[in-house]
Amino acid sequence: MAQQKQPNPGTTAYTSHLLATTALDNYRTVIVALLPCLSLDHDIGTRLHPLSRPGHPHGSGLNSYPDDRCAESTSRAIDIVARTPAHGDDATRFATRGAFRVSAAHEHTILAAPVLVS
Repeated sequence: MAQQKQPNPGTTAYTSHLLATTALDNYRTVIVALLPCLSLDHDIGTRLHPLSRPGHPHGSGLNSYPDDRCAESTSRAIDIVARTPAHGDDATRFATRGAFRVSAAHEHTILAAPVLVS
């Protein structure tokens, strides 16, 4: 029987955060929590794309960022967040800022993790 690859603990923590946010918070908080995944990955991937080479462990991901569809999707997500009313009570604003910060920290953890090549 083939051994299953275990997910990166940072990925597990991030998806748990997104699941909890989706289950417990409002629409604005959810879309703001998702934004770091798109915006940070696109920015970092675009910057790192020149380092991509055959056999690179992140090659398929790095090669997707220069694609115009990726840039358009990222811009569309940013626009959705920008058009969603930012006003609300203090608790909503606090939750939104917190969700973004937690998501960004999880992105950092995932991107900083060593790459395990099998």
